[in-house]
Amino acid sequence: MNQTESRVLVTGARGFIGRHCLPRLRARGFDVHAVSAGPVDELGAGWHQCDLLDPVASERLVRKIRPTHLLHLAWIAEPGVFWQSPLNRKWLAASVALIESFYEAGGRRVVAAGSCAEYAASASPHVEDTTPTVPDTLYGHAKAATYFALRAAAHGRGGWAWMRLFFPYGPGEPAARFIPAAINALIRGQKLDCTSGTQVRDFIHVRDVAEACAVLLDTDLNGIFNVGSGNACTLREVGALIAAEVGAEGLLRFNAREAPAHDRPYVVADMSKMLNQLGWKPQLALSEGIRITVAAKRRELGLLSA
Repeated sequence: MNQTESRVLVTGARGFIGRHCLPRLRARGFDVHAVSAGPVDELGAGWHQCDLLDPVASERLVRKIRPTHLLHLAWIAEPGVFWQSPLNRKWLAASVALIESFYEAGGRRVVAAGSCAEYAASASPHVEDTTPTVPDTLYGHAKAATYFALRAAAHGRGGWAWMRLFFPYGPGEPAARFIPAAINALIRGQKLDCTSGTQVRDFIHVRDVAEACAVLLDTDLNGIFNVGSGNACTLREVGALIAAEVGAEGLLRFNAREAPAHDRPYVVADMSKMLNQLGWKPQLALSEGIRITVAAKRRELGLLSA
């Protein structure tokens, strides 16, 4: 697609996923405008400070920029808190207001981040148009409600894609999540109390997530799209990969604490839709992604030269 006159507004641009999206969107020819709640003076051209939870402020921003595309990633993401936080309701309302303002201003396409937490529990891979939407957390309910709002807002006005993200990981991931917590502990030679580790998850490197965002923004296809790897892996297996890469065995203490009530035993994406309709699949295997992530942490700690 020729993006000569395409302006994309990216929310959550300083976040874990957003920061990886910006160079990929520029490489595709988008004029990128990034949003941050904090000061942006030092970030250069194309950055805008805005409190997206204020619908008046977000509408003013949209009218100022007049974006043709919207990549909406901003949401509460604090580990352990976001599942049941009342802020989910505020982000639902703010997202609906932002999307409505975007289409009202003549915007053409929205790509927004949903979650695998919207799906019903399943013992087999989740399929976009088959697996029921039955969330069991406030976060999942708010994301699902935003999906329905986006679909309604886009009807007759523009294109849209809803990404159901599975388990992104990589440099910059919040430190309290399993992979960064395990890496941090093992590099320091410390023990880490873990749950059973039998939970099956679908991990995808943040670079691949960012590329999926760019691909979905740069297409005319509408609908829900899973963004995962399609590969099932237990937390114990992930822990073993980290331990082997760091060279520290026996420090991850599985069965040392209880899992949260909402912690499902199996959450894996069926990635057929992205492959068949867009020809897209993740490029980084989990072992390579773990190697990159461990190396980034070592550089951060001054244990590995740049």
